[in-house]
Amino acid sequence: MREGEKIIASSFLFILIVLWLSFVFHRDLRFAGSFSGVMVGIAGAILLTTSFLYLLTKRLSRLRGFLNRYLSNRTLLTIHIVSGLLGPILAIIHTGHKFHSPLGITLVVLMFLVVLSGFVGRYFQSFISADLREKRDTLLRLEQLYRATAEKLRTSPEERRFVSALSGFFRRPILTLLLTSREERNNGRILPVDALRISDAIADVEYAIKSHEVFLRRFSWWLRAHLFFSILFVLLLVAHIFSSLYFGFRWLE
Repeated sequence: MREGEKIIASSFLFILIVLWLSFVFHRDLRFAGSFSGVMVGIAGAILLTTSFLYLLTKRLSRLRGFLNRYLSNRTLLTIHIVSGLLGPILAIIHTGHKFHSPLGITLVVLMFLVVLSGFVGRYFQSFISADLREKRDTLLRLEQLYRATAEKLRTSPEERRFVSALSGFFRRPILTLLLTSREERNNGRILPVDALRISDAIADVEYAIKSHEVFLRRFSWWLRAHLFFSILFVLLLVAHIFSSLYFGFRWLE
């Protein structure tokens, strides 16, 4: 998630939470069914439906191919994030903080689950992915440095014997200290120590990369939860719209 995108998304999320908590101070039992309330609700439903379309494009190649003729994947993702946060804001305004019906309460709860799962998933996945790319670049640089150091060690059999002597778990700390003091006496040449430190750094970075990759694989359940909440929310939103039309027409009669 880019910095500007993160600031916009965090601002919308903050506004959404503040609007929701405002039910403690404000309740309008008639606004949701008024003309203004209905228009706000329709606008919110359109934005929420637009946001849901992005999830379909990720799984329907034909739809993605059609939309990519006009919009890039990055643009579609931006639309998904903005509409997925602005839509809930309008939806909370539409309720007038009238949380009485079980369907309405369920919709609000599901809406927050969709928003939070999407926001947290997007933020952590992008953070871990960026950190993973940085660690892979670091690993590449360390491997190049290690090859250069190993090439220098090949010209010195005596130094190679010191490095091979450090294979034991208990011998390594002691011999490393001896090797360091020995090299300090030899005009500051520290090739064996460099090789050991670089190899340790490579091992640490490789372990971190594997941990990040495992995390990303296991983090997919969070995205599946986001998709599940989104589908359930859309189904209940359709039920809410039909029930509103039905009872609204009865009221007109």
